[in-house]
Amino acid sequence: DYEARQVFEFLRLETVADLVKLAPEDIVKVLTAPVRRTIQRIRQRLAEKNRSLQGDEDFTRQHKSRLQ
Repeated sequence: DYEARQVFEFLRLETVADLVKLAPEDIVKVLTAPVRRTIQRIRQRLAEKNRSLQGDEDFTRQHKSRLQ
């Protein structure tokens, strides 16, 4: 299936034998890392402009205090 092939490509796996060496949690961690890093950068940039994502005001305050 298409999504499974995408996972293989993203993880640079060649065979199913390569895949079974990984724990499900590790696969999810690797696949979501770029999104998590991007969201973190967005949160930081918003905080620098005194803005925040919904419900993320505490992060904004903490980030601003670390910058001072």
